[in-house]
Amino acid sequence: MKNLLLPLKKTLLTASLLCAALPQIAQADLLDDIKQKGEIVIATEARYAPFEMLEDGKIVGYGKDILDQILKDLTRG
Repeated sequence: MKNLLLPLKKTLLTASLLCAALPQIAQADLLDDIKQKGEIVIATEARYAPFEMLEDGKIVGYGKDILDQILKDLTRG
C-alpha cells in the first residue's frame, strides 16, 4: 500500500510547491509591467467616509493618503 501512495505524495508535493511559487512570479511580472508602462490604474468607490470620500470633486481620506504614500515609495524604487 505504501508503494502505491508514494507517487501520489510526490505529485501532491510538487503541486503544492508550484502553487506556492506561482503568485510570487506573477507579482514580480506585474510590478515590472507597471514600471515599464509608467502608470498604475486603481479603482475605488469613494463613499465610505472617513476612509474615502469626495470633497470638491476630489477623492480624499485615509485610503487616498495611504495610496499616495505607496505610490511615492514605488516611484522611488
